[in-house]
Amino acid sequence: MPADVDPELQKQLRRAGDGGNVKAIVALDMTQGATSSSSPSHERILDRVSQEVGENPREVTSLGHLGVVIVEGSGRYVRHLLRQDEVVSASASASGSGSGSEEAEDD
Repeated sequence: MPADVDPELQKQLRRAGDGGNVKAIVALDMTQGATSSSSPSHERILDRVSQEVGENPREVTSLGHLGVVIVEGSGRYVRHLLRQDEVVSASASASGSGSGSEEAEDD
């Protein structure tokens, strides 16, 4: 894994395996794509990961002005995303259970 990955996120990824659901807050180095005027850099990164792993994230929330994306997807997808050069840091989402087999949620 790259840069700085929160221990709680690492634990959730281990529990999720390849198919379980994980939600991560990911900070990106947006300077690497600063010359592109087309799609935002985070979209290109997520598209690249989708092509490489053969699946799409379940949900993406972009905070582009902060260089942050909140990504919910399979453990396999999120682990692959965290290996990208553009990822600076990542942490577990407070609302993410970290496993597709866990259904308990406090409403």
